[in-house]
This record gives sequence, C-alpha cells and structure tokens, in this order.
Amino acid sequence: MHADSGVKGPHRAERIDGYERPNLGILYMNGDGGEIWAYGHTQACRDFADSFPLSSLGKRDIHMRAHNDSIILFSCIKEVARIVAVNQMFLTHMLREIYPDVELSNAELQLLVQILCGMSLREAAVENGVAYETKRTQFKSLAAKTGIRTQSEVVRITLAMLMSYILDAFGARPGKRGSNVVDEKAFLDLYYPDTFRFHEIAMDKNRVLRVADAGPILGRPIVFAHSQTLPVPAQISNDWLQSTNTRLLIPLRNGFLQGDAHPFSPEDHIARSAREIADTIRLFCSGSARLVAHSTGVPYALRAVLNEPELTREFVIAAAAHLGAYSNGKVNQFVAVMKQLAMSNNFILDKTYDQYLKRMSTPSGFRSFLLSTYKDSPADVAIFDAITGNPMEYSWIFETYRLSRWSVIRDITMGNMDVWADAECTQTPVVFVHGSGDSINPVEAARTVQKRFPNSFFVELEGEGQSLFLTCFEKLITNDITSLQKSGNTKTKQLS
Repeated sequence: MHADSGVKGPHRAERIDGYERPNLGILYMNGDGGEIWAYGHTQACRDFADSFPLSSLGKRDIHMRAHNDSIILFSCIKEVARIVAVNQMFLTHMLREIYPDVELSNAELQLLVQILCGMSLREAAVENGVAYETKRTQFKSLAAKTGIRTQSEVVRITLAMLMSYILDAFGARPGKRGSNVVDEKAFLDLYYPDTFRFHEIAMDKNRVLRVADAGPILGRPIVFAHSQTLPVPAQISNDWLQSTNTRLLIPLRNGFLQGDAHPFSPEDHIARSAREIADTIRLFCSGSARLVAHSTGVPYALRAVLNEPELTREFVIAAAAHLGAYSNGKVNQFVAVMKQLAMSNNFILDKTYDQYLKRMSTPSGFRSFLLSTYKDSPADVAIFDAITGNPMEYSWIFETYRLSRWSVIRDITMGNMDVWADAECTQTPVVFVHGSGDSINPVEAARTVQKRFPNSFFVELEGEGQSLFLTCFEKLITNDITSLQKSGNTKTKQLS
C-alpha cells in the first residue's frame, strides 16, 4: 500500500509482491475535518468528504454508498471519520480473483455496486431509468455466473472478500508460522493491555512498517526510537498520555519481536530503520514530530534526522550508545565477540546468543547477568532488581530479548560503523540527556560527541544510569526541551 503523503491528484500504485495493486484510498479525519491519516489513492475519499456532511454522522454510524466510479465505506467512531474508497478497478480485480472464470458485464458490475450500497432491484431500476424486469434479468445473470442466490448473500460474500482485500492492501500479512515467531499485537496486548494500537503497513520495495501507537489520536505526536527493549509496561500509563495530550509512536525495527532472521547488511539495516522512523513521522504525525531516541536506537534516529531534517522539530538523544570503548570490561568482551561473529558466521552467532539466553532463562540468572553489566550503576541495578522480582515483568523482558535476537545483534554490531558520521551537518535542535552514573557509556564520552552537533546542549541527570527509558521515561517523552533552551546559554542543565 503506497502512502501518498496527502498530495491531491492521481497517484500510481506501487508494485508490491509481484503485481501492481489496484487503487484504494483510506482517509481518517477528525471532527473539524482535518486529515489524520491518508493512505493510497485518496482523491476519491477527499471528493466524497467535500460532498458529504461528515459532521452529521453519529458516533457509531457506518455507511456505504456509490460515489462517482467508486464504492465509499465510511464510519464515525470515537469522533474520527474513516473513509475507504474502492474504485471499480479494485473491485473488478478482486472479483476476477474470486471468480477467475467469470466475465461480468458493465451492467452486472453496476448492479453489484448498487446492491452493495443497499439498493433494492426496484431502486436500482429507478436510478438507471430502466424497467424493473431489466434489473431482475441482470441479477439472474449475475447469480448464475457467481453462484450467489440472493441479494443478501451478494452483500455478505462480497463485503467479506472486500475487507480481506483491504486488509491485504493495507499491509496485513497471512498467519506467521514457527514457534519462535510472535504476533506483535498479541505481545503488546499481553504486556501492555488496553494501551497500544498496532499498525502494519506495506511500503515500497517490500518494506513493512510496524508501529506501536498509544495515547490520544489527536495528541501531540512524539516518536520514540527504542533501544533493545520497549519501555517497561508500568511506565506506559494512559493517564499521563491523556493528561499531557501526548500521542506516543514507536516504530519497531526489523527483527524486533519477530523471532526470525533478517539477513540485511548493517548498512541496509540502518538505512531501512531510518526510513521507518521517517515514514512514521510522515504518515502519523502530519509531517513533523519530536523524536526521542534511547541508547542503541540513536543511530537509526540520527540517520533519519540527517536524511530528512524537515520531519523533526526536536531530537533528544538519551543514554547514547556507540560512543567508543565501553567502560565495563565484560561488556567490551561481549560486544567484541558479537561483532567478530557478525562478520564471519551467522550460525555460530545465533548459537552464541542462545548461550546468553540460557543464562538469562531464570530470574536469578537474568539478575546475575545484568549485575555483571550494571554493577557500577546503583540506579540500573535497582530497576532490574524490581523487574526480575516481578514475574510478569521478568517474562516481558526475557521474551523481548528472546524474540528480538536479530534486532539486538544488529544493534550491537552497529558499533562497527561510524554512527556519528556527519553529526556536524545536523540542522535539527539536539539535546543530549545522559546519566552521571552510566557505567557502560561514560558521561565524558557523551559530552565529547555532543560537541560535534552544532545546535545542541547537554542535560546531565545526577545519579541516573544507562537505562533512562526504564527510570524516567515520562520525563524524556514529555519534557519541553524548548523551554530549557530559552532558560539560558549554559550547556548543562537538569531535567525538571
């Protein structure tokens, strides 16, 4: 499904999965008539919105009607109007695949559209200025060709197939196989109940954009580039998202919560992930947003900022990774081994990661592994003690690492690249947020890298460690960086 970025006029569908998708438009609008999302060929959606008073819709109204050469499905749920335009090209393509040996005449196709829009045969006859018997004859021919016996069956079967094709065009995928593969939505619903909406959208060049989305749809958009896990479930509160009018969007990188291998080179992986961040801002945020990146998520976000600076109003770099040599010797050793394996043997790399997972397969083993990594950071030790002491949160973090192995491995081996290349060219205002007690990436190294960004300043959090997204996630997301910039010229400040 190709997103047309809100530009009016016809747009050529992209070739995806080996054939060219017929035109389909999906448009979401708020109560004031402003566009929220726009997917595909949306000109028919906009034409319909201009001709129909959407404000007259009730809160749960769902309708279907013909409009020019399209069928329009439209509804209003929770003060958001959804308009789906399916033109005759799409409908004909769908029917040819459902009934490969059937040739429908233009009159039969027109009657099918009329039936789908709720017309009786008599109403269809009046609309076309023909005799009722003419429509009866057309329906008999339609029924004989398709094996459908009644008008209600026409509606039921065609609508069921139509929704299936819309979901396919929108990016839904067939059921995934294999015990190591998770349904991302099931994972989010289990560990973040009633919090995240999950979107999966097919983009160009066989890319699939996956986005976790929380908070009010019309809230202030903030995009979070995750590190090797998502924020701890207890940190994502609907109350603070609502009270701060924040819409939190988290694009999920390739390999994250997917369980299977993604054989992209590091260069391709970072380029694809940067595009996913940019696409999330373009599609969900009306073209601009505040971008917050944590730890190993920073390189992907930085590439997105460098490639398309107009999309990001502010860029927050929290607990930056890949600053140079790690201060913890065991971390250095682990990363060196993973980098070496990544350049030589994926099979051994996979088995090596399994060995680390085996060590972390019990709460005590996980705590022991983390303690060896974060032993010099009391803040990190405290938060991981709390996580491993809570069965549900331990299950959440272990399953994340198990299912996201290739995302984690790519994050680690990204250190083979100069992730800070072209930092001097950054046009977006940047703020570094770093814990004074970070035992993996020392604050001095972060200050050195921050100086490469021309329009930036530094925020040091006294006593905080590396896992800022676990200890002060709300503060990172909702803090107003602009007000901090206006408060003075000093480069070091405390988050309030």
